[in-house]
Order: sequence, then C-alpha cells, then structure tokens
Amino acid sequence: MKHFFKGTVVVVGVTIVMMILNIIINIVCNKNGIDLDPSVMSVMSTFIGACSGMAIYDKWTKDGR
Repeated sequence: MKHFFKGTVVVVGVTIVMMILNIIINIVCNKNGIDLDPSVMSVMSTFIGACSGMAIYDKWTKDGR
C-alpha cells in the first residue's frame, strides 16, 4: 500500500509540473509568433512525463527495498 501512495504522489506531481511547463512553453511561443501543433505537444509531454515519472518512482522506492 505504501508503494501505491508513492506512485500516486509521483503521478500527480509530474502531471502538475508538465501542465505548468506546457503553459509556459505555449505562452513563450505565442509571444514569438510560433504556432505549435497540439498533437505533437501532447505526445511530447506524455513521453517526457512518463519517463520522468518512472525514474522518480524508481529512485524513491529503491530506498524502501
């Protein structure tokens, strides 16, 4: 049960960080006149979020083993 809560915290944290980064990237690109494709941004943020989430979870649970 302890690992479930750690996984939940990691997912929520990574999701919030990725949303904030996505907003910042869109604001900067819109101010510079760059039009971003939403599907590419979605795939990119999903891939980066999944990889970083797995790495954070692995590092966090490695101490508990």
